[in-house]
Amino acid sequence: MCERQFKEPLDLNRRVRDMRKRFAIGMLALLVSSFLGVVQSNGEPIKLGVMFISSGPLGGYGINGQRAVTMALEEINAAGGLLGRKVEFVFWGH
Repeated sequence: MCERQFKEPLDLNRRVRDMRKRFAIGMLALLVSSFLGVVQSNGEPIKLGVMFISSGPLGGYGINGQRAVTMALEEINAAGGLLGRKVEFVFWGH
């Protein structure tokens, strides 16, 4: 049988401290990266790729999905975009 051997058992308080520490480091990294993204934005639109099935028996679902994404794109850009930049979707049908 495969039994785990621990050198010393971790108590719950230590585990909680470790999780909080990792969470804080992750949030700090997210904050710094988002700040740097805003500072370095050059006004060009953000391009996101979107892929839908556009042919065959399930092609109708892809067309409806493309329409839904286009509606969401219009709402996002009307509200100011992401990080102050407009958003563009690049559609790819398969």
